[in-house]
Amino acid sequence: MSQKMLARKVLPELLECCGWSVRWNYRRRLSQTATRSTWVLKREHQMPLSNLTGRSHKAIREYEKVYLEVSGGEEQKPPPIDVLLLKDVPGHGRAGDVVSVKRNIARMFLLPEGKATYVTAEGLTAFATKKEFERAHPELQSSSSTAPTAVIFLENMCLDMPMNMHNPWTIERWQVRNALRKQGVWCPGDHVLELPAQAISGPNPDQHGKCFSIFLTINNKERACVLCRINLQCKDPAEALPPLPTDEGKPINPVPLFPGAVFPENKAPTRFPKKKTLNDVPYVPPYRMKDF
Repeated sequence: MSQKMLARKVLPELLECCGWSVRWNYRRRLSQTATRSTWVLKREHQMPLSNLTGRSHKAIREYEKVYLEVSGGEEQKPPPIDVLLLKDVPGHGRAGDVVSVKRNIARMFLLPEGKATYVTAEGLTAFATKKEFERAHPELQSSSSTAPTAVIFLENMCLDMPMNMHNPWTIERWQVRNALRKQGVWCPGDHVLELPAQAISGPNPDQHGKCFSIFLTINNKERACVLCRINLQCKDPAEALPPLPTDEGKPINPVPLFPGAVFPENKAPTRFPKKKTLNDVPYVPPYRMKDF
């Protein structure tokens, strides 16, 4: 038995014992067979016209069956598809925009998840009133499609401020930037941060676990109210204060560092984004296939 025949007989059995599927190569070849290719041909010899006098058509001769290739053979990429966005989709557009996306993105993500629909006259008419209102009131528009999501994320978090328990300190903007960077939030500069008017200095054991609010400006337009919590730390474990709860989201009842330190936006927890009402998004009738 040759090595080639032995490999064909023994290798599949070994793969099945190891839990591997031996049909993966077949599925891969099957996915590569469906290609969008079109061949354009022309006759090498022009066929003569037949007489319309009731006579039977002449049989096609062999040399008239010869064709020449004009174009074809190469794989053609499917063209993009136009969809109407029903929601704000980061990276694509806002609700009511007509965008051109790849067919697999539209059919696998946007359309099944209800974020978009096919472009129809009814859908464009439904969003026309909303578009006119946004043009008349540009101050009500968001600076980007991801800005509302960023505001909700910042207002639902509790920013821990690790401060020294022995050395004197005063909270400044660069310390808030470092704390935000640990949470995965990058600030372009100190000008986007607004600290309380009253200076916060320490250390004081009574400050451990108490909160204060700051404002963070996004794209020079939206303002997010971020809840900060002081966390006093030291190197000696024997002198360390009780650890603060690290549950995701802000505490239900934050203790203010001083009167008015916690703004009303941070008193009621809103861990989940507010759902849009029917008045925010117009109703778009479902797309129906036309019968021909």
